Amino acid sequence: DLVRGTLRAASDEAGAWAGLMPFSADGKPIVGELAPLGLPNLWMACGFGPSGVMEGPMAASLLAARLAARLGFAGDGDGVGLGGDEEQRAVMRAIDPCREGCCARC
Repeated sequence: DLVRGTLRAASDEAGAWAGLMPFSADGKPIVGELAPLGLPNLWMACGFGPSGVMEGPMAASLLAARLAARLGFAGDGDGVGLGGDEEQRAVMRAIDPCREGCCARC
C-alpha cells in the first residue's frame, strides 16, 4: 500500500504515462557484443523503434558476419554488403552498445 500510494501521488503530480519505448537514448539502434559492460558472449540487436522491420535484417546479417569472423569462418569481408572495412567500422561505431550517449554504464 505504501508503494501504491507513493506511485499514485507521483503520478498525480507529474501525470501518468505508460508504453513501450523500443529505441535507444540517442535514437540509434544498439547492435553488438556487451563485453565492454562485463557481459562477454552476450550480443544484442535492439533499439530500432518503428524501423525494426526495415533495419532488423541488416543488423542480423551484420551480427552473423561478426560472429562467424569471431569463430574463424572465412567470409567475403563484411558479409553484409557494406562497401569495405572502413565503412563497416564506421557503421559498427554508430551502433555500438557502448557508444557515447547510448548507455549510462559505458
